[in-house]
Amino acid sequence: MNDVEERERAEKLWQLLDDIDTASDAIKPSDLAGYVRFYHYALNACAKRHLHLLSDGHTLTDPETT
Repeated sequence: MNDVEERERAEKLWQLLDDIDTASDAIKPSDLAGYVRFYHYALNACAKRHLHLLSDGHTLTDPETT
């Protein structure tokens, strides 16, 4: 992987984190239903990280070479 690809991957992962932060501002959960919506949104965003990198809990690997 070259520097440009690494930068793009980092930006995509950052965007996932930023989306979760934005959702916390937009949803403003004030009741159980709001918390549940935010929780599911955050879990969905976290699952998308595997599109960019994989981990065995210790090491990050490229999903295209695994």
